Amino acid sequence: MAAILEYDTSLLVMVISPAVVWSFLSLLLPAVIKLPLQAEGTTLITTLDLAAAHGHEYTYASRMITLEIHSSLEAVGFMAAISKGLTERGCSANVVSAFFHDHLFVPVGMEGVAMEVLGGLKEGAGGEK
Repeated sequence: MAAILEYDTSLLVMVISPAVVWSFLSLLLPAVIKLPLQAEGTTLITTLDLAAAHGHEYTYASRMITLEIHSSLEAVGFMAAISKGLTERGCSANVVSAFFHDHLFVPVGMEGVAMEVLGGLKEGAGGEK
């Protein structure tokens, strides 16, 4: 089943549904990140090998970049600064903010661009590149 994907930012922001809470559990599930249940089903982020082994259809082949700082879930502007830098370089990102770290999923082949953006932001903030 081919999904119809929306790319228009003005339409995307019109359907944002807030009101969730975060809880942390120390469960180690190898190679699977499970996202909240949606009306259409549950989203899993996993390796290509695992998806193929189980016959799962997939989309958005990406590389995961983990931001190693334990950012607060209430931090304002952190993801916006990163998103702005990625946008300026034409790099899409699917961001998953977990309890301890944020993860950027960028298209395969764009990970170098994403790392350059992150390095530039770090350098601009006074940190080492």
